Amino acid sequence: MSGGWIIVAIAIVLIFAALWAFRKGAPMAGSAGLSPGRAAESGRRTADANPSEIAALRKNLRIKALGNDALVDRLVQAERDRMPGASESQCYRAAIESWERDNR
Repeated sequence: MSGGWIIVAIAIVLIFAALWAFRKGAPMAGSAGLSPGRAAESGRRTADANPSEIAALRKNLRIKALGNDALVDRLVQAERDRMPGASESQCYRAAIESWERDNR
């Protein structure tokens, strides 16, 4: 009977590993799902932003979110919605500040 539990435990671990690997390989949310106006606005933000600064801010927020890219995307999108004219780096900074305020 204990052999059956070991097989079930291994199967569960394999399922979680497959889900984790699939999630890591999933493409990041980009402008493909945005409306034309939003895609253009997003394009302007990234053109004005320093890519290495954005990467560092995203890495900081991703560490805070324990590697949860979907959460990072939602936090930044919430700031984009709240501040439509803000640059990409301003949205990341605001998302980091919100995360830190909410997780004291």
